[in-house]
Amino acid sequence: MNVNVKLKKVITMKAKSIKRKLVKRSMLLAGLSMLIIALILSFVSIQRVNERYVSEEKILDGGGDFKTLETRYTSINSTLEMEFNPNNNEVNEGNITVSLKDRDYNLEDNITVPLNETKTIQINGDEHWIVSNFNSSIGSLSYRQIIVFERQPYGILSLPAFVLTIIGIVVVYNGKHEMNVEKILKEQEKKRKEMDESEQDDIKPDFMGVDWGKKD
Repeated sequence: MNVNVKLKKVITMKAKSIKRKLVKRSMLLAGLSMLIIALILSFVSIQRVNERYVSEEKILDGGGDFKTLETRYTSINSTLEMEFNPNNNEVNEGNITVSLKDRDYNLEDNITVPLNETKTIQINGDEHWIVSNFNSSIGSLSYRQIIVFERQPYGILSLPAFVLTIIGIVVVYNGKHEMNVEKILKEQEKKRKEMDESEQDDIKPDFMGVDWGKKD
């Protein structure tokens, strides 16, 4: 009966010990998993893709009319396509002139647009004005701006990546700390047992009031 009780106690203690080890190591593994997921999310969040924006077609009348070009995007490449449409179908030769000015309205370039042809020019991403220098009675100018720009479509993932990083570091630290505490307690318990065994070895036999370990 005593053997069965002792066996049950040993099994119970072993089971508890295994359970504690699994809990501590699972905490450490959970923290490491969080850090790996955070790293993946961070990598995805910084990925950039090229997108293309095309402005709606706008009509620019003559006589000093002006329009502001699109500046919402940090462009990799920005193209301006212009086409003059005469009012009289009999007019099929010649050209008109428009001015491209910077944000301070200083002249940057005079652009000649042939009749019934598309004029394409490259511009930078700064603010620009396009100003008409022709007589509106002969026709109108249509233009569109094509912008190629970069953006981070998954940038929002950087927020959960940051949160998971903080939580993962805390969980890993706690898991490692508990494992170190358990290791220290085991070492102390081992030393205590060794000291107890040493004290037992130092005890000399005493029988009938006589110390048989003592020599005369």
